[in-house]
Amino acid sequence: MKQTEVRVLTDLRDKIRTRELYQDIFNEDSDAFVSFYYEDRCRDNKIVISEQDGHILSMAHINPYHMMVKGQNVKIYYIYAVATDRAYRHEGHMREVLECAFREMQEEDIPFCFLIPVDEKIYEPFGFETIAEYQTDRHPDPETLQKQYDVYCVRDEDYQRRLQEEERIAMLDGESDGLPEHPVIMAKVISKEAFAKLSGLAVNTPPEQMLAWLREQKIYISEDI
Repeated sequence: MKQTEVRVLTDLRDKIRTRELYQDIFNEDSDAFVSFYYEDRCRDNKIVISEQDGHILSMAHINPYHMMVKGQNVKIYYIYAVATDRAYRHEGHMREVLECAFREMQEEDIPFCFLIPVDEKIYEPFGFETIAEYQTDRHPDPETLQKQYDVYCVRDEDYQRRLQEEERIAMLDGESDGLPEHPVIMAKVISKEAFAKLSGLAVNTPPEQMLAWLREQKIYISEDI
């Protein structure tokens, strides 16, 4: 049996190698959007891959955001573009890359990560739970965010620039956002210690109770890259 290697890509030149798999699986995305994504968003993200003899079998992108949680500015990762080559599915490659991604985030002491699932049942075995509905309005007033929500992504300069460019490309291409019909946000606890500091809960609180605490907060998440 050929050896499979799982590793984390941090160099942009290496990340570009995943573009072929991305475009094969997410073929609803235009070339303009994919180019923007790889030239811009992939400069500061990480991509976990499963590789065999130079061929990328599976991948998961972990994209960093700064998020306000109960007035605290923390680094969070959004898991995006989880994909496996069609010829290598049902062989455990998705699990390999996700578990590697969780370890990578654990090393950074990340309290939790989130994603937008095509199907919630896919991610439930990995400890993800639905915490909120996806917000379709991507231009809330900053003052409204601060006053009405407990959890939301920081609208910094990079965030605003990427949002504007993404929407400009979508208008030119006339494409949809590619989201599920009723998108939701799922989250997973990564570091219980970091989550405890964030929430005030005890470190030995079970992850499902930590997620229940998060679910009780007023959450505004409208991110999809």
